[in-house]
Amino acid sequence: MIIAWPTHNRSKSVLRSVKSFKNTNLKLNFFVSNTGESELTPLFNSEHIEAELWEGEARYKWINLLKENCRRAHINPSLIDFALNPSAPKGVITTGANRNFLLLKLVGKKFVSVDDDVVFEPRRLAPVEIGNALGPSPGNPLSTLYFKDQQSLNLLKEKSERLKDEEFLSTQIQMLSFVQNSQFCALSLCGYYGDSGFQSPRGIFSLNEQSIHELIKKDQFHAALKSRLVWRVSDKVQAFKYSPAMLMCAGFSNDYELPPFFPMGRNQDSAYAYALSACLSNALIGHLSFAIMHAPVEIRNYTEDLPDLEMRMNDIMVLLWIEFLKKNIEKNYKNAGEFFLEFAQEKNFTERLNFLISQHFSERALRLEEKIKNLQSKDNDFFQDWIKLAVQEKALIDKALQKSPNLLPMETNNSLLAADWIGQYAELLLSWKEIRNIAQDI
Repeated sequence: MIIAWPTHNRSKSVLRSVKSFKNTNLKLNFFVSNTGESELTPLFNSEHIEAELWEGEARYKWINLLKENCRRAHINPSLIDFALNPSAPKGVITTGANRNFLLLKLVGKKFVSVDDDVVFEPRRLAPVEIGNALGPSPGNPLSTLYFKDQQSLNLLKEKSERLKDEEFLSTQIQMLSFVQNSQFCALSLCGYYGDSGFQSPRGIFSLNEQSIHELIKKDQFHAALKSRLVWRVSDKVQAFKYSPAMLMCAGFSNDYELPPFFPMGRNQDSAYAYALSACLSNALIGHLSFAIMHAPVEIRNYTEDLPDLEMRMNDIMVLLWIEFLKKNIEKNYKNAGEFFLEFAQEKNFTERLNFLISQHFSERALRLEEKIKNLQSKDNDFFQDWIKLAVQEKALIDKALQKSPNLLPMETNNSLLAADWIGQYAELLLSWKEIRNIAQDI
């Protein structure tokens, strides 16, 4: 079984994650794609851990060889830089680019991709609520549990069954081997547990009313609402759309032609769920009733006020994928690539992009109004902060709509750059199958 890590200069985190897999009796092959400098080799050597490390010069040599072979096959080599080594005005090479590297280096393989903030302590989710854990029913394999303190988390560990690593990984392999009635399992996902729900509150609006009632009493909830993330994914529809796309610890059946990730910016997981449906109409996502441990809390840009509502490039890609899936045409790489290319080459690209964003914000504002009315009708003081949040977000949406036609994804400096990225992704989709074949022979 191949266990792979996509990372950027998180050497100690990766090493901790790798070491947490060492207790299994299964034969494991460790594979790491690191877009930073060569830092992992001495760390791995000191721990006597054998792994296939692709970082620094070795990584770039392989990329250059792939580019040269693509050039000979009359494929634009700049697409390889875009997919594996992109440079954006803001930020660094992303998890999406690293996952693309995994997809090309591991063509024809089944592997489990593990983020560097995963602690491998798999547990079977308990059938009932435990202690002060809040969230959807733990019997739901998509559950994300939230905890008010470390003691509550420790209680979950005591009450939940600790799975043998062999069982967890063997189940992943079985899931990824599923084929029935021309349908196949392309990804296998598990839940996660830990304190991360309070640092990344994108799932809170999917909770049932009783959970909301309890959660909004907690100090951590009010801290979480100050995170910029909550404003970007803050309604029930999006929360459920995002839930199946959490790829912290996901199995990939890469013997199928899995699509490339959009390599710019965050939220690549959410966009990828749509890409999978659009490019492989027979693909299924398998959900395991297991959960893995997320790393301890890290404070991530909590702010008292959010001056503007921003759309990320992968938020735009989600909207475009939804538009494509609405079309009454066959869902495959060719049609998807041509759709994105047509959008990128639109003469009135800026106007069309702004219309798409404005339409999304307008629909979101209507849902917020309904939410506010619903909460105001309830005789419960604890919902006042919830109402305040919705009112604040509605004001931010109104402010964003007033800026139209000057709305831009947060990673770009201008609409021409956004068009260029969408166009390059379109070309990548159209050439992806051939690029995979070339990569497999290197």
